[in-house]
Amino acid sequence: MKANAPSPADKANQSNTVEPQSKTLLEASFEDARSDAVAQKKLQSVMESSPHVKQLKVAQAAMDNSAQASAQKQTAAMMAAKPVQRKEKGGVVQRAVTIGTNALPRTNGTPPNIVSFLQTNGIYNEFVSLNDDRNTIYLFENDQHFVNYLKMMAGQVPSNSVPAPLKQPVSPQQLQQGHEFAQDVRFTNIYQPSSSQISEKAPGAHKIPNAMMPPSGQGHHWAQTQDPSTFGQEYVLHQNQFQAPPTVTPLTFGNPNSPSLVMNQGGLNLGMHIQPTHDSTYLDPITRSDTNYAGIPSATDRVRGHPFELKQNQISTDNPNKTFDNDSRTYTDESDSTKANGGISSWRFNEVEKVATNNGRPFTQINNNPVKGPMGIARPDTIDFRIDQGGTYKDLHMDNTGTTDYRNTDGVRPSGMGKQAYQTEMGRKEAVNHPYQAPPIHKQGQDFTDPQRHTYPGYMSPPPTPFLSEDTLSDAPQVMILAGYPHVGSRVNMPDGSTGMVVKVLDRDSNRVKSRCEVKVIPTTEWPNNFGVN
Repeated sequence: MKANAPSPADKANQSNTVEPQSKTLLEASFEDARSDAVAQKKLQSVMESSPHVKQLKVAQAAMDNSAQASAQKQTAAMMAAKPVQRKEKGGVVQRAVTIGTNALPRTNGTPPNIVSFLQTNGIYNEFVSLNDDRNTIYLFENDQHFVNYLKMMAGQVPSNSVPAPLKQPVSPQQLQQGHEFAQDVRFTNIYQPSSSQISEKAPGAHKIPNAMMPPSGQGHHWAQTQDPSTFGQEYVLHQNQFQAPPTVTPLTFGNPNSPSLVMNQGGLNLGMHIQPTHDSTYLDPITRSDTNYAGIPSATDRVRGHPFELKQNQISTDNPNKTFDNDSRTYTDESDSTKANGGISSWRFNEVEKVATNNGRPFTQINNNPVKGPMGIARPDTIDFRIDQGGTYKDLHMDNTGTTDYRNTDGVRPSGMGKQAYQTEMGRKEAVNHPYQAPPIHKQGQDFTDPQRHTYPGYMSPPPTPFLSEDTLSDAPQVMILAGYPHVGSRVNMPDGSTGMVVKVLDRDSNRVKSRCEVKVIPTTEWPNNFGVN
């Protein structure tokens, strides 16, 4: 499906306006401390007015019962005596502390000035203990309430001095739901749907098996989401929004319901999935004397590699005037099989193309490390082939430099085996040493941590996972009519000015060029803007 080019607003990581807090963090005076019951009632009132708390499922009763108040005091005293330090599995820490209407970021995202303030006041360890608790959401009235409570945890003030925060337990199911959404937010913080997608005129490309997809290209990433059409899945090409690599263009040819797919970046054929067809509707067969190979100049000892044999010259699904033959973006600079060592040009025709045509099964070609050669087309040093054998795959790794001796194999080639058949065997053995690497395809909710994420200008980590669960503080998805054909992972501006993310495409109206989607608001995290100000 084609997607409209994302606007700058779609790229931005927006945050909600933060109201300045009325109190500062001067040394708290406890001489006018309120009773636990009164304080908790006021806290309850403040919290219920907060937009972050409107969907809390567990009612928090006012702590006016002395037994309850006593139990809470004992818990606070225990916490002050021995702060709980939790070791998170897999190194993933999903904390959930809210001060007023502000959900705090992850601990490692705490600004240096606030870290210094907490350390100076001797409460940094208590803050880490509380903020790294992934099983409970803590709701504080304001920043002074938060600091006073941390001081009580540290034993700096009496255990009966500070009312406890409201607490919302987080179930494993809620945490998992939030974690999956956090992974989607993390992925789309870095990647946005590319302006160039698989043609909507070739829906069958979305049925290509993951293992046979051609590469997404430098700075790009394949994602696979649910598709409202009958195919049940949709490939979406995402582009890194913090880098500026040349846009990858998916080119489709042949039968729209089972098309060939060529991936082109900066004029280079990165690789392709070739699906034979015997329907003349989608073919423009030619002979060698009829073609000028898209006007590509010849080069010594090299061959202008046609993407498929000439009688399989498939017509573009987007432009009927374009075919494999006259579109230079589909060609590969191949080593010449007629030369001393025997390259791969005629071998590829006999051992890959003709076989695919005869049995009707596809193959995938990956042009490794392609650069523009003298002919101005992709010249890879090696080429991987994955050949569909009807449920299983045969992988070949071939030298395209013309230096591997594929021709002079007498004495090692089995009796009765032709030279090109043995060349195939050589490629099979090389594939064992250089295994074919299918392109990574991101799925919804899949863990995603880009090792370069902190080098991207403006990168923001997603909110803590408890806030992303619909059963705790996150809003449920909203059904919205959006212009164009947004994909899962597209960012949209919500009516209230916040940022949302498309989590599901329900259907698309090609006549009105609109889509009905489920959109989920992405909560923001931020420290109160006057925290630590004297």
